[in-house]
Amino acid sequence: MQDGTPWATHEVQVFTWEGEYVKTLYLDRTAQTIAVDASDAWLYASGPEPSPWVARFRLPGPEHE
Repeated sequence: MQDGTPWATHEVQVFTWEGEYVKTLYLDRTAQTIAVDASDAWLYASGPEPSPWVARFRLPGPEHE
């Protein structure tokens, strides 16, 4: 990760598409990029350190709220 990357974080806040806070995911590595899949069921995160990585997290659905 380069110095000054303001969006790199260990925390990812999850919101509904209506803007309501759901939860915070705490990662063991610094994520530089995140994306949600087309089904809205999975969040993907990736980063460069300590070596390039990608992780997948199950997002809570309406049945879990």
